[in-house]
Amino acid sequence: MQPQTEAQAAVPAITDEVYEVFRKKLSSTIWSLHNLIRGGSAQKLTNLAGSYDLDLVLLVNHPGTTWDVARKASIADVQELLVSEGWGAIPTKPFKHGRFERPSLDPAGPLHLDVLPVPKPANLGSGSLDKALYNALLAPLLLPAAAHSDRAAARSSDQCYPPHPAVLPVSDRTRVLQLTEVEVEVVRAQHPTTKNGMRLLKAWVRFGDHEIRGTDKIPGIVCEVLVMAACRRDQLNVPYFAAATRQAAIGGGRPPGVMEAFMGGLELIATRLRLIPLEPAQADKDNPPAPVVAEVLYTAEQAERYRGCWGPGKPPFTPIILYPADPTCNMRERVEFAHWDELADAAALLHSQLASGASQCSSREDWARRVEGTSLRGVARQFLPGGVK
Repeated sequence: MQPQTEAQAAVPAITDEVYEVFRKKLSSTIWSLHNLIRGGSAQKLTNLAGSYDLDLVLLVNHPGTTWDVARKASIADVQELLVSEGWGAIPTKPFKHGRFERPSLDPAGPLHLDVLPVPKPANLGSGSLDKALYNALLAPLLLPAAAHSDRAAARSSDQCYPPHPAVLPVSDRTRVLQLTEVEVEVVRAQHPTTKNGMRLLKAWVRFGDHEIRGTDKIPGIVCEVLVMAACRRDQLNVPYFAAATRQAAIGGGRPPGVMEAFMGGLELIATRLRLIPLEPAQADKDNPPAPVVAEVLYTAEQAERYRGCWGPGKPPFTPIILYPADPTCNMRERVEFAHWDELADAAALLHSQLASGASQCSSREDWARRVEGTSLRGVARQFLPGGVK
């Protein structure tokens, strides 16, 4: 499932090339490029073989004009420039973001690139970009509740964020995009076996023989969060820029093996990713649904303060899957997938099948025989020459 080393190395080289093109050739009186954030699974080192989708988030200055005007202008300018550099433009919703493809990225295969402009945070400091974004956008959300009590009464009922002047005016979606660099560092910091567990879970969700439609709509970050949430806190690594803010010990424990990480993710799918009604008349107020939380940058207790931000969204259902760089964001609301109960049932079945025979599997051949009769067979068929042997 892992990409070949040569192919993986080609991807960041391409993003560096694109950044240089932007830096040297993008010119506008309406907007300017402050910095570029590289996102996507290839940047996080969790992409599957043959999958090279990248996100480039542009931090944009737009003095003297509205963000709506600057956003449309930046997308149009980027499209014109990338097409002139040999990229193919893929149709998207007008003026939301740009999507491009380089079909002949040898040896990696086709590379898909999403370009998403966002305004530069007003309070962004100097220094490394990941640390500056963390300090400007996430750290204020993690301040003790008492620090906000003097202004809590001034908040309207739909403002879910602490009353920090630089955070409140920014919409949830915008801040999540601005925090892409922080998300990338959270995932990249994890042990290689943990990241391979993420890869295996992604592969099963997308290619497993569970016959559930639409699983390609589940973004990879959901599987990454599931695996991190299944780990003990001492098995998780925290990025350098957040270490000083953590109160409890983290890291230092034995990292999970690939199958241990995968099985932990399966168990959370089976137990947490079910459709539980959140309508007031139906919800159990004394036992509210628990979120899936990757306790790297913040704890479940810290996140709980933002329960009012997590939905119910358009369909009044869970699951609640929190973005690892922003405890106000329930990623479920933007996932266009409806068959959560079916996926949970399939995960429960596979977990039971693997757990019942795990003690008898001491070799690759033993595991191959165990996989033969499970929904993991689809993963083997996709990524192993000749499938399961």
